[in-house]
Amino acid sequence: MSSFVSLLTTDLADLRLPPEFDEFARFLGSWSLDAEFFEDDGTSTTTSAEWHFAEILGGRAIQDVLVFPALNGAPLDADHRVGTTIRFYDTVAAQWKVVWISPASGTMYKLSGGVAGDRLVLDGDPHDGKPTQWIFEDMTDDSFTWRGLIHDGDNWKLIQRMHATRRAST
Repeated sequence: MSSFVSLLTTDLADLRLPPEFDEFARFLGSWSLDAEFFEDDGTSTTTSAEWHFAEILGGRAIQDVLVFPALNGAPLDADHRVGTTIRFYDTVAAQWKVVWISPASGTMYKLSGGVAGDRLVLDGDPHDGKPTQWIFEDMTDDSFTWRGLIHDGDNWKLIQRMHATRRAST
């Protein structure tokens, strides 16, 4: 297993990376989150979470692990929701390609996109049959907001929002 982890997480710099790689490299490190989930009936629930980003595959891609609620030093157990995203910049398509998986819920999304003004916008697979959009915005060195939306008829509907604060850089 150590060979696998070593190959996955090697920090070999690929000097041919396009400048667009920095659009997501800004998130490398660990983040504390205040997360809010919105229901159809107008109610919402909140929880703590943590989000960890690292370069993988020789620095050619970025992977993250997202955990709800935050571990706060405790081990991962069955009460935690956990998922991972792998993203890379496709120079031919001139866009980010993203895959999110959550094995416990059987969820997988494929998204693509990139910079739109001062935000990162990714459009993707349907959530319950409706197009999905992920938006990273209000980005500073130490914080950002992430929003998950679905297209419900004529409008984008907010289903999740996370406010992130940097814990540590890589």
